[in-house]
Amino acid sequence: MISCVGTEYVEFTSVLKLLGKVECYMQEVIDFMRKSLRDISCDSFKKAIAQPRTDWLKLDAAQCTLLVSLSNWVTSVEKGFAAANLAPTLEACLDDLTDLIKMVMDTSMSKQLRTKVMCLITMDAHSRDIIGILKAENVTKVDHFKW
Repeated sequence: MISCVGTEYVEFTSVLKLLGKVECYMQEVIDFMRKSLRDISCDSFKKAIAQPRTDWLKLDAAQCTLLVSLSNWVTSVEKGFAAANLAPTLEACLDDLTDLIKMVMDTSMSKQLRTKVMCLITMDAHSRDIIGILKAENVTKVDHFKW
């Protein structure tokens, strides 16, 4: 797969043979794209735990990195609620944001990586603001919505 802006290339995680009618195998292509992104994201969760975030974020496709990063943030906020203390979560969020800002100052960074890091900075800044509001308003738990 090549992104619509042509800057990111993602390999399928398994081989796809294009056989039969185009209207049939085009659905298989879509299914393989989804499966590949799911496989890469699952693997990325493991990598994110095993190494520093500034190293991990360089490894996978941007959409997978952004997904895993946001999922990890949700998990950390849930842990903060469970401990009835969002202060460590806010501190970790600030540290992550600071690391990204330092990282983006590197003028030799590729355009593709810079774009990914800038997206993460935007997401982390928003996440920081959310945690700050929750902490300031002494939110200690979130009741599940009933639709």
